[in-house]
Amino acid sequence: MLRIFVREINLKLTMLKKSKSNEINETFSYGIIYIYSIPHKSHNGRLKIGSATVNVFNPTEDDINAAAHDRIKQQTKTADIPYILEHAELAVTDDGDYFSDHDVHEVLKRSGYKRKAGIFNNSHSEWFEISLEVAKKAIQATKEGRKALTTKEKAAPKNSEFLFRPNQRDAINKTSEAIKKKRRHFLWNAKMRFGKTSAAMQVAKENKMRKVLIVTHRPSVS
Repeated sequence: MLRIFVREINLKLTMLKKSKSNEINETFSYGIIYIYSIPHKSHNGRLKIGSATVNVFNPTEDDINAAAHDRIKQQTKTADIPYILEHAELAVTDDGDYFSDHDVHEVLKRSGYKRKAGIFNNSHSEWFEISLEVAKKAIQATKEGRKALTTKEKAAPKNSEFLFRPNQRDAINKTSEAIKKKRRHFLWNAKMRFGKTSAAMQVAKENKMRKVLIVTHRPSVS
């Protein structure tokens, strides 16, 4: 009986040690802040700022980006929506405290930027009609403990990215959909000055292509 009692005590001590070990491992997590866009005309000029957690000790840039991708895919995968991760970093203030996406949202709201929902009138939408530059400045302001952007920071253009025409955007979206379906060929019957090169480069960017070859039958078009 005494041996059995001692074995039960040792077993409980072992389980307690394992439990504490798990608790310690779980503390190796860091908050991150990310920005992403959706390459579709319904989301033109809008960015979403969200937060996630990376469960890696001393995370690298790749670890941070991977955690951001995992979180964004939870939001977009079911609807099969393509997205572009614009930016991701640790959500740590200059004082060493963590902050959330809501803190950045408040900085934007106090700076005069309103939430920009899509079809539905969602007052809690995480989408804002801002440029990537303004979004990054809002994150920096949060890190510095500032409540709003300065007048100079807000003077930056709201949207400095290249805006594609509706017919170009339609070609880009349809090509991206074809790529997802593993199609190897997709023909654009487009006239001269359509903007085929810039649109093709956008397809490559949105589908994260690393090697792209553009061939033309003449060196230049006058």
